[in-house]
Amino acid sequence: MIGPDTLSAARILIVDDQESIVAMLTALLRQAGYSTIKAVTDPRAAAAAFAEFAPDLVLLDLVMPHLDGFGVMAQLRPLVPAGGFVPILVLTAELTSEAKRQALADGATDFLTKPLDTTEARLRIRNLLHTRALHLGLQDQNARLEAMVRERTQALTERTQEVEAARAEVLELYRELAKRNQELHELVARLTAQPAAPAPGDAALERLTPREHEVLRCLAQGQTNAEIAAALVVSVATVKFHVEHIIAKLGVASRTQAALRAVERGFL
Repeated sequence: MIGPDTLSAARILIVDDQESIVAMLTALLRQAGYSTIKAVTDPRAAAAAFAEFAPDLVLLDLVMPHLDGFGVMAQLRPLVPAGGFVPILVLTAELTSEAKRQALADGATDFLTKPLDTTEARLRIRNLLHTRALHLGLQDQNARLEAMVRERTQALTERTQEVEAARAEVLELYRELAKRNQELHELVARLTAQPAAPAPGDAALERLTPREHEVLRCLAQGQTNAEIAAALVVSVATVKFHVEHIIAKLGVASRTQAALRAVERGFL
């Protein structure tokens, strides 16, 4: 791939039916330091040469037998990848305003009038190749950025899946603890020949405010303070305030024990 500092490596395709013009352009290009050059004198072979040679610049005559420059551009247009840019420098002895507008519409990038001014030709060729190099560099940078975005998105997705799996495991543990706690109450009741007493904390649960009930339900689902704040549209500080009150009212030592109490009482 050519870059702003490696324009001499550019691949240049010449399409002109006059062999004298082809020879003159080839000599001009070699004098300017370009060595990868391909010439086509039959415009009907231009599309095949373009597809095989993959040029960075096309020098195209407009007036040719069998197929003029407009027809050649029509064949080249679908060969340029979407979002790609291959400059076409049109060569013509006379160009009307209408023909110029049509050439630009068909894909021409710039124009050179025959007989050619060699200095002007070198400058226009170099400018177009420089633009091509910048475009290729931008495409390469965009491809790297897209790959980076895909990689980070995949990593984030995998991390999210891990978090969700861990949360599911925590919830399952809560359920298993609640089940075993209930079984323990029933076993104690049978051993003492008394009806099973309700699990401790029922009265305390009734003392919770509606908002504290909502926070406790979120705790039972394994949510963090930040997630609870987002779900209830309150600040994290407010969630912490409610959690502290819940722990105090239930007479437990931690948010985990509060969550376990909620699971026991069917908050899920």
